[in-house]
Formats: sequence, structure tokens, C-alpha cells
Amino acid sequence: MQAGSCGFPVPGYEAKIVDDNGESVRDGEIGNLWVRGASAFCGVLADPRIDGTHETRGLIVTGDKFFCDSNGYFHYCGRADDMLKVAGMWVSRWRWRTRYWGTPHVAEAAVVGATDERGLAHSVAHIVLRGNVQGSEELAAEICEHVKARLVSYKVPREVRFCSELPKTVTGKIQRFKLRGTSSDR
Repeated sequence: MQAGSCGFPVPGYEAKIVDDNGESVRDGEIGNLWVRGASAFCGVLADPRIDGTHETRGLIVTGDKFFCDSNGYFHYCGRADDMLKVAGMWVSRWRWRTRYWGTPHVAEAAVVGATDERGLAHSVAHIVLRGNVQGSEELAAEICEHVKARLVSYKVPREVRFCSELPKTVTGKIQRFKLRGTSSDR
């Protein structure tokens, strides 16, 4: 096993990483993981919630983003619905963990994708501030500069929206789909 990887497919299973058109990607390029194997459909076909979008050409569309290195090891990048493509590069939202916001004013943050008027994807940060701090353009710029010092520029949100709270499930998971609805998301 290679450190940082998920390993490689076990005998009797096929795994391929493909682009959005179902074409294989090059080593090191992030794509969609499709798998096939004897137990791959166990419990899936009988589940009425699963539709045809989860199966293509006899392979299961996992909904996960992976890349395969030149040694054949698979590396997990995130859930497809938890990633966005910014400036042609895949970005996983876990990269935007709260510690990157790092200013004493940020209590909580979540990032979603949005599409501008030209059809280009960008990230939008929804930020809950601590205490009685008020959101402003200056504070948004300060937060983005802080993030920019820790991440490459295309991962820095282009837009910051301050909110009083993030929408969550009863178990505390952020409901990003509700934020996407407020961000002109694709």
C-alpha cells in the first residue's frame, strides 16, 4: 500500500476513472470512479431510490472523484457532489475547513459553487461571524487574504456572503444544497 492512497482494485473487480463523458482520464488526472465486481450491485438494484444514473455500461457510478497515479494506486479526492471545478481544476470542499478561515471573527464557514454570467464556475463562501461582528467588504477581503496565504489562488472563494447561521440537518451536517440555491449555483 502506498501512503495516502486507497490502494488498487482487488482481483475480480474493475475500477476505472473517467471524465464526464465516460472517457478514461490520464494518470494523475481527477475523474469519476466507476466500478464493477461480483458484489458491486448487492443491495443496489433492489433499492427503489437508485435510478439508472448509478449504472453505466455495467459499471456502478460511485459518485466519488479519484485519480490514479502512475503506479496504479487510486487516490480519493472527494464526493462528486462535494467538489467543484474552478479555473479548470477540481477543488474539494474539505480543503476549506474552518481552520483555513483562521481569523478570530469566523465562527463557521461553508463553500459552494456558483456560476457567473459567463457560465464560469467559482466558489462562494457563506460565513457565520462570532459575537456581534458585522460583515463588511473589508472583512470579506481580510478573510480572503488569510485564506489566500494558505491555499493556491484558484481555491480562494471569489465571493463571501455573511449569514447568521448555516442550514443544517438535525445531526448537524451542513445542507449545502440550500446554500447553493442562494448562490446562483449550477
